[in-house]
Amino acid sequence: MTQGKRRVWRVCDAPDGLTPKDLLAKETRCRARDAENWKADLREKCGGMSLDEIAANYGVRIKTLPFASWQRDARGRYRRLFDGPESHVIHLAEDLSPKEREEVLAHELGHFFLRHGELRHRWMVDQTGKREWRLYRRNEPEWETEAEEFGKFLISLARRRSRSASARTARWGGLRNGR
Repeated sequence: MTQGKRRVWRVCDAPDGLTPKDLLAKETRCRARDAENWKADLREKCGGMSLDEIAANYGVRIKTLPFASWQRDARGRYRRLFDGPESHVIHLAEDLSPKEREEVLAHELGHFFLRHGELRHRWMVDQTGKREWRLYRRNEPEWETEAEEFGKFLISLARRRSRSASARTARWGGLRNGR
């Protein structure tokens, strides 16, 4: 039995003429729109919540791991699991300071809210010229910048909420103490 050549796929133009660059630009615009919608939703619903509470509220599990065992240069990682029911997990390095943990968790939540873990498809062509709409699992370079910017928003939201919660607690404490 002879074995055929392995098919090698590369991204190509869509049958309607849409280029990979056009498709990427369209996805980028969609992610920007989604980011603004998420920000509005989070401002409204997550008053007084820490980043850990926000993650739990949206079904994201947080696990702490010794990163040397699987990814030396990473401090955190967002993963969307596709085995069985949809599952979202953020892995954090176990040796992070509290400030680093906040920054890394916010960044990884940025990947979650911006849907960077979703399956995507592209028109692809193999070496014989056969064109198919195929699964495409490559990270885009701008994702890290997008996640970083969204993470900064989450940190400012959590800090703003914690400051206002502290002010409310101080006022309530004063009222309870007869002041």
